[in-house]
Amino acid sequence: MQNKVEIQKRMKKARSRRPTLRARKSEELLEKVFSSIGILIAYLDRDFHFVRVNRAYAEADGKTPEFFVGKNHFELYPDEENERIFRRVVETGEPYVAYEKPFVYAHNPERGVTFWDWGLQPVLEDDGTVSGLVLGLVDVTRRVQAREAARKEAAFRKGIEESLLCGIAAVDLEGRQTYVNPAFCRMVGWSEEELLGKPYPFVYWPHEDQERIAREFRSLFKTGKPRAMEMRLRRKNGERFDALVLPSPVFDDAGKPVGWVASVNDVTEQKENQRRIEATNEVLKWFSRAGNRKEYLDGVLGLVHRWSGCRCAGIRVVVASQHIPYESYVGFSQEFWEAENWLSLEHDQCACIRVVLGKPDPQDLPVMTRAGSFLCNDTEAFVGELSNGERGRFRGACMRCGFRTVAIVPVRYRDRILGAIHLADERPDNLPLRVIEFVETISGIVGEAVHRFNLEAELRQSEARLRQVSLELLNAQENERRRISREIHDSIGQSLNAIKYRVEDTLLRKSRVEMAERLRDMVPIVQEAVEETRRIQSALRPPILDDLGILATLNWFLREFQGTYRGLQVDRSLSVAEEEIPEALKTVIYRVVQEALNNVAKHSRAKRVFLCLSRKAGRLELSIRDDGVGFEPALVADAEAERKGMGMTSMRERVSLSGGIFSVVSAPGSGTTITAAWEIESTQGRTDSA
Repeated sequence: MQNKVEIQKRMKKARSRRPTLRARKSEELLEKVFSSIGILIAYLDRDFHFVRVNRAYAEADGKTPEFFVGKNHFELYPDEENERIFRRVVETGEPYVAYEKPFVYAHNPERGVTFWDWGLQPVLEDDGTVSGLVLGLVDVTRRVQAREAARKEAAFRKGIEESLLCGIAAVDLEGRQTYVNPAFCRMVGWSEEELLGKPYPFVYWPHEDQERIAREFRSLFKTGKPRAMEMRLRRKNGERFDALVLPSPVFDDAGKPVGWVASVNDVTEQKENQRRIEATNEVLKWFSRAGNRKEYLDGVLGLVHRWSGCRCAGIRVVVASQHIPYESYVGFSQEFWEAENWLSLEHDQCACIRVVLGKPDPQDLPVMTRAGSFLCNDTEAFVGELSNGERGRFRGACMRCGFRTVAIVPVRYRDRILGAIHLADERPDNLPLRVIEFVETISGIVGEAVHRFNLEAELRQSEARLRQVSLELLNAQENERRRISREIHDSIGQSLNAIKYRVEDTLLRKSRVEMAERLRDMVPIVQEAVEETRRIQSALRPPILDDLGILATLNWFLREFQGTYRGLQVDRSLSVAEEEIPEALKTVIYRVVQEALNNVAKHSRAKRVFLCLSRKAGRLELSIRDDGVGFEPALVADAEAERKGMGMTSMRERVSLSGGIFSVVSAPGSGTTITAAWEIESTQGRTDSA
């Protein structure tokens, strides 16, 4: 009996322990699930303090689970909208679910916008009050980004397809139209709705060519080998056009062919342009054969004359005086040539002037082409519709010569005006638009060629100037050596001879008193030699330039200059810091100032000169302005060339070789302004070119 009671006690004790073990095992299982699940889970009290978070939640923010315990959610992740949601769940006891909700980490903004599916589940007590919240989060940022990337890629592909200038058309293996792009629809004239789903023969196949195109179609499907095909297609309005079709097979993801896609290009105009290309090649050959601009324009004019069918043709070229004489012409009478050859872009008024300048009048616009040419196939009808004031804007020479058809095509190189091609004929309607369009095409080539011939002429002139400058530099160098030699001979040489004589005489004296007296007499001679040496040295290159810089040197030079030329008032403005002036420019600036002021003193008869050295927006600018008699810069340049002097040429070359721009503005009776300017950035690191 006692054993039975003992057994019952043990069984009762065991039964009381079993729930505890089950609870512990359940809690361990829950802990494993809570820790290993990939979903971010956090348990918070009703005041939004973290009670517990799983490992996935902590690692998503680079923390440990223990870090969050006791911390307030919105102190770590402030967000007013989310906080309002949390409070509403606590107040209502209703759960909240959101999908792809955007969120930015305030303390880690470089992560950018993240997206989350999340649910907020209230934990309810028996009385229905909310004691806590379970927050579950799933990071769907990659899914959202992938979807957005796919959307952008689809939009990009669609944009490309719709922006293509060539037509794109696709068919399946049964020959049904599966795709056409907007360019193809514009090309044939049928809409996408009218074409998609239709089997071949397609409506844009001409009836007379359907069988031939169908054979090409079936052969392509049978062989599976893409090849370029030229075929004649038709538009909805019945017009035929030549097309170049480039088909390619289309495969699915498994590599199985599912259809064909082809680019379709309208080549009608290309074929029509073939003859133009051949003529253009002839224009280019003339450039390689011609020895000069005149010979080239004569050859081009012959081609234009034949192509246009007009009796009269000419090519005008703008010259330095802004006149536009005919450099080559055929058919025009002597009377017309004398009246029209020397038109001025600045003073005359006529259609050809406005075409060259690119400034048509309102009355010109009805007969202007898109490329800016004047094309009138009936001058009598055109002039008859003009008012008297509008007629006054034309010279009328073409009308007086009986030209019913007149065209003027501008010849330009980029934005530079170079001339015009002039076509005229007594017959009306003698110039179709396509002819003028071709002439407009070759006018660009003519402009390029004229520009190159002009460059070659300028290069020859530049080489001649360079040889002249080199000669002048050699002469200047020799003259400078001669001057220095003369000064040394006349001053320092004489002093040294005197010193030598007195030293020899002193050595013959036996009395120390006499020797001392003779040596004292030599001191002024030595001092004079020293002063003369310094003067020559300063004339060659003042030491102050290396010791104190350009600003101190300019101030010193201006004082010396003012002391020498007391009747000439010198004002200055040196509004630039020494360190802002590149070392390579300091000698250049000094030599330009030295030469310019010497010219003022010798030639200008000025009473006042103003020197300014300043920096303006990264640009170093030197200007010397006087109120003297002035001069004609071109005449002075010619005179310098004749007398082989340096003067303006020296200054210009110094500035140019140092990377600057040199200019002279002067006129008789208006004084002279010399300006030299350098982009400071571009002068850094240059070597002295002076």
